[in-house]
Amino acid sequence: MEEDLESIILNGQESIEPEHFELTFHPALLEKLIVEISANHGDVFFIPEQMLSAAMDPEGLYPLDDVTEENRFKEYPEDYKEMDPETGTVRVFAFPISEESSLFEPYKNEIKEPLVAIVPNYSDHKEISIELLQYFSK
Repeated sequence: MEEDLESIILNGQESIEPEHFELTFHPALLEKLIVEISANHGDVFFIPEQMLSAAMDPEGLYPLDDVTEENRFKEYPEDYKEMDPETGTVRVFAFPISEESSLFEPYKNEIKEPLVAIVPNYSDHKEISIELLQYFSK
């Protein structure tokens, strides 16, 4: 599965250089997510939606409003939004990954629960992360 997804991502995103790309899977455990984020590992995390409330931290996550059209903001669940401490406005910090997403399309029967994507603030590749999420939202 890792090799297939890596190929899908690299073929869909020319801005990602293969030699600087690494795809890693971890068990969907909150403790593992905390360890990875605390160690500043990872630029995009795909997590089960049920873990979002524990991961939601507007100071530690990058706003994802730019991933989708402005008119869809109201469609996002309130759990995906928080007050941005820098601007004082409500922003989207989690992005839903649809079952129909081209990223997981080959595995849609294996994914048992809704997934969301989050981008940590420490990431040096936020723009590429946004491009990747936009690509897979189509």
